Amino acid sequence: MLRKLNFEEEEPLIRINWSRLWRYCKNFVRAIIGAIIWIIKKLIMIIKKIIETILKIILEILILLMRGFLWTYKKFKEIIKAVFLALRKFSKKNIKGGWLLLVIAISLIISLLGLWRGYVYAQGLISNVKEKEGILQKQQKNNLDLLKENEKLKEEIKVKDQKLQSKAEEEARYAYQQWILRNRQLAEQKLPEKVKDTIVQYANTYGVKDTRLIQCIVYYESGGRDEAVGDNGDAIGVAQYHLATFLGHRRQMGLPQVDLRKDTNASLQAMLFSISRGGIGNWTARYKCI
Repeated sequence: MLRKLNFEEEEPLIRINWSRLWRYCKNFVRAIIGAIIWIIKKLIMIIKKIIETILKIILEILILLMRGFLWTYKKFKEIIKAVFLALRKFSKKNIKGGWLLLVIAISLIISLLGLWRGYVYAQGLISNVKEKEGILQKQQKNNLDLLKENEKLKEEIKVKDQKLQSKAEEEARYAYQQWILRNRQLAEQKLPEKVKDTIVQYANTYGVKDTRLIQCIVYYESGGRDEAVGDNGDAIGVAQYHLATFLGHRRQMGLPQVDLRKDTNASLQAMLFSISRGGIGNWTARYKCI
């Protein structure tokens, strides 16, 4: 019969020493942490040196700017040389530092190029803005010149209009005067001599000097005719009297209230009496004579 195997009684082929394994793991972790700390320290030192170098450069540049151009040029040259030697020495000691410095240099160059490009672009924008401002100022100046020219033209037109208006008014007055003169001449020519003599007689009696005016009014009122009738039969006689007006004038003269409007002598007497006292407004034909 086969013998039954008892694995529990036999020893295992591989034995694991857990305490030693744990010790190895701790040492490995410590080594990794130490390496990381060493790397961090190195990086901090590198960054610190870089920052110190940059600060020194900036400080030197500021000092140089304060001391003048010639001295600045010489000192700046020395600083560049010192920085270059320091960077070369630093790169020889540490290969990674050399690569880091190369990356920094490339970054600075790219930054400077970007700044230069931005400066050029800004200058272009400033130039465009100035050009547009110049064009705008020129347009504004042209607009002001146009406004001044328009104002000047307006003043000239206004003066010309006033002159033309004055000339037109003068011509109108002259034409009106000529029209009045022709009316008076026509009345003097057409009016009967008897009527003209009667007008002169009563004009002298009541102190009316402008006998031609009275002749003109009588002519355009009635033509010098005793039988003339107007105003739908209300105005009668050589002076075209209304009855109430005629009787009122006779009452003012102290004469009897009798309708003698068809009597040339009585009508002209009342008319000259009224006109001598400012009553010329009773006759509408005056507008053709005065």
